[in-house]
Amino acid sequence: MKKFTITAFIVFSFFMFNSIFAGNNSSKVAEEKYDLIVDNYLAGIESNNFGLKTSSVYYLGELKSSESVIPLLKILRNDDEDIRTRITAALALYKIGDGRGIYRLKTMSKFEDNQRLANLSEKFYYSYLLKEMGYEEELNENSLEEYVQNTALPNMFN
Repeated sequence: MKKFTITAFIVFSFFMFNSIFAGNNSSKVAEEKYDLIVDNYLAGIESNNFGLKTSSVYYLGELKSSESVIPLLKILRNDDEDIRTRITAALALYKIGDGRGIYRLKTMSKFEDNQRLANLSEKFYYSYLLKEMGYEEELNENSLEEYVQNTALPNMFN
C-alpha cells in the first residue's frame, strides 16, 4: 500500500510540475501566434476578396487588436468600400475600444452620408459610453450584435 501511495504521489507531482511549467511556455507561444494571427488578418484586409476582407476586419475586432486601429479607420473612411465591410469595421473599432476609433464612431454618427452606417455608429458610440460609465449589466453585447445583424445583414444581397 505504501508503494502504491508513493507511486501515485510521484505521478501526481509529475503532472502538476508539467502543467505549471507548460503554462509558462504556452503564454509565450500564444503571444507569438497572436502576433502572427494579427499580421495575417492585417494582410487579409488588403485583399480584393470581399469575404476575406470582411472576416479579417471582424476578427481583428474580436482579438481587440490595437495595432489594427489605423487600417480599420481607413476602411471606415473609404466611401468606395462596400458598406458591409465599413459596418464591420465600425463594429471592430467599437470592440477594440481605442479612443481614436471611438471618436471616429462619434463623428460618423453625425456626418456620415449613409444613414444605416450613421445609425450603427451612433449605437456603437453610445454603447461604448454606457459600458464606460458602468452600465454593463444593462448592456448586453450579444444584443448589440443581434441589432447589427438585423439591420445590416438583411440587405446584404441587395
